[in-house]
Amino acid sequence: MKKTALTLLLLLGLCGAKAQTMEDLFLSMPDSLLPMLDNEAKKDLLDFYKSNMEPKLPNNWGTKSKLTKMETDFLQLEEDEHGTVTTSLAILPNKGKDLVVCMITTIKMPQPDSELFVYKVKRNIETDTDEWTPLDTKKIITLPSTTEKGERVPMVEYMEIKLIPQNNGYHSLEISTDNTDGQDDVKKPAVSIFKWNGTKFTLQK
Repeated sequence: MKKTALTLLLLLGLCGAKAQTMEDLFLSMPDSLLPMLDNEAKKDLLDFYKSNMEPKLPNNWGTKSKLTKMETDFLQLEEDEHGTVTTSLAILPNKGKDLVVCMITTIKMPQPDSELFVYKVKRNIETDTDEWTPLDTKKIITLPSTTEKGERVPMVEYMEIKLIPQNNGYHSLEISTDNTDGQDDVKKPAVSIFKWNGTKFTLQK
C-alpha cells in the first residue's frame, strides 16, 4: 500500500512539473556545446539580463560573451566581444514527448558561415539532469548542396542561417548561400526560408 501511494505521488509530481524554458536548458547544456562558459558564468549572464544590466562578462576564451536575447523558447548569444562567433538556440514544438532544440553557430571570417545542430533533450529524473542527444540533421532539413533536381549546381562556399522566432513556437530559418567566395559584389546570396512543422524544417520559398 505504501509503495502504491509513493508511486502515485511520484506520478503526480512528474505531471505537475513545469515545462522547461530556454533558461533551464541554457543552464543544463553540456560544457562541450558551450565550452567558453561554465555554469556560474551562464547564471551570471542570466542575472545581468533579467536585472537590465549589460549581460556581458569574461569567458574561458580570454574574451567576453554577451547574452543579446532571451525568451521562453529562444536565445541569442555573442560568444566573443567582436561578434565573430554567435550562437542561437530555439525550442521546437515536437510531436513526441521529448524536447527538441536546434542550435545555430555562426562564424564571421569575414563571410558569415553557419552550422546547424539539432538535439533531443530528455530529463533524467534519477540524476535530475538533462540528457542532450544529437539528432541526424539530414532527416530534419535538406540544406542547400552541390546538386539540385539531379543537376550540378555551384558549390556552396558559405551558408548563413538565421533563426526567425515565431509567437507560436513554430520557428523559421532564413538560409543565405553564397558561392562567390566574397569576390562577386554584384550577385546577391540566394535566400531560402524553412519553417518548422513539428517534425522537420520544410522549404517555404
